[in-house]
Amino acid sequence: MSRPVKPNLHTLWSSEDQWNKAFAANVFDMGLTWSGPSVRSVRNGGLPVKFVVPKEGAIGWLDRYKVFFLQPYMWQVALWSFQIAVATTLLCAVFGFLAALALTRSGLGRTRAVFLILILLPFWTNGLIRVFSWTMVIRQGGFMDALVQMVWPGAPSLGFLNTRSAIVLGLVHGYIPYMVLTCYIALSTIDDAIIEAAAALWARWWTIQGKILILMAAPGLVAGSVLIFVPVVGAFMEPRILGGPAGVTLGTVIEGNFTQAFNWPQGAAISFILLSVVLAIFATFSGVLRRNAQI
Repeated sequence: MSRPVKPNLHTLWSSEDQWNKAFAANVFDMGLTWSGPSVRSVRNGGLPVKFVVPKEGAIGWLDRYKVFFLQPYMWQVALWSFQIAVATTLLCAVFGFLAALALTRSGLGRTRAVFLILILLPFWTNGLIRVFSWTMVIRQGGFMDALVQMVWPGAPSLGFLNTRSAIVLGLVHGYIPYMVLTCYIALSTIDDAIIEAAAALWARWWTIQGKILILMAAPGLVAGSVLIFVPVVGAFMEPRILGGPAGVTLGTVIEGNFTQAFNWPQGAAISFILLSVVLAIFATFSGVLRRNAQI
């Protein structure tokens, strides 16, 4: 009796045609997910057809995009969103790479298990609870100010709630595990003999880090950066709660158009613009992501 053959994941995902088929299937599933509730609501009488299908036609839909591109305020909001996303990605890259390096050097056993638990801890808590917890820490008179007052009585408040720095802090806390895990996978494939040979040739510490570890772990850094930048550029929960008046981003504008202004066509237009940017990023780094997936 023949034994079942286990599928080889590297073989299944090695060709570009299979990657394209998988991507097309995901897009199809997303389309069904988004369009299904609207079609069901129209069929059951929950929404009138005229509310779902606009009367303004193609020219009216193009006007929705003109509103975005012709308003300087929307360009400023887009700039703020990309600045927050870039700052979050850079901080996650720096601290995530160092954490992954410490994880690879920690050895096997209980120490590495503790490190992994600490890294995965943000995934085990609800995102809304995690963000609201930060408001208790960084607000004026919060836990951070209480600790400072214990060490330095009469010190000025260090609270920075309702600022863009607070938004970046909350985003880094939520998304840094992606960077740590991707960098850890890349670093774990580096042979220790290479580092030992460089040290034997009197290579300085920063030379080993910059010209060996960082370059060889570049696929992990790129993959982690894409996994972080894409959701962060459209995030709305952290900017809304931690940013306050300063938390106006593309995500909050889209959320406001759908839930407050009920301007669904405008919200859909901005969402499609953001989706186009995300697809462009994926197309740019698809080769690196594919190679990193085969490690």
